Amino acid sequence: MIQHNPDAKYLPLLTAAADQGEFSWSALALLIDRLKTEQGEKQVYGSQSLFDRKGHGKLYPIEDEVRVNERRAKVGLEPLEEYLQRHGLVYQAPTAAGNLNPPELYLDFKEGQEAEERPSVQLIGGYETLYAGLRYPEAARQQNVSGHVTVQLTIDKDGVPKDVAVVQGLGHGCDEEALRAMRAARFINAAGEDHEIRMELPFPYEPARK
Repeated sequence: MIQHNPDAKYLPLLTAAADQGEFSWSALALLIDRLKTEQGEKQVYGSQSLFDRKGHGKLYPIEDEVRVNERRAKVGLEPLEEYLQRHGLVYQAPTAAGNLNPPELYLDFKEGQEAEERPSVQLIGGYETLYAGLRYPEAARQQNVSGHVTVQLTIDKDGVPKDVAVVQGLGHGCDEEALRAMRAARFINAAGEDHEIRMELPFPYEPARK
């Protein structure tokens, strides 16, 4: 609830809980980024992007972007390029030599305030929870199959997936499991109209470690 209604007053309490191991640092990182972007500031961990109703996405600016993956690793998050790839965004982590990402990848805060809204479709429970619930098929395990299944679907006005289809599969039961997981998922659809998305599901899922 706090993630979807971010309030800075909870930050000290949750930070203390994370330091004591009672709260996930990766979840706290997402809250920090949400608070930053809502205040018109650059995010820290690169977790916040914005998608329009046609599914076109842009990334909120990131402070000290050259070191973003170092910060993500410290809180148990995967490299930013891998995270964004699952959401259909092509990204290259900048280096000291420069940033090869096109300027149009990044959201202009003024543009966002005038013409954009916070993403209208959000997965209830979050993507990490979805990935953790994936069943790695025995047939895939026996063949040591690994990779991602790309699925395309439409989220209806009630947040229910429909027309779920595999765009690029792995076989060995992974495609069927991806379809099962996405059909069971539920979203918050603030737009109140059908919204198409495409995403990648990892097989097997291995959560990032601190």
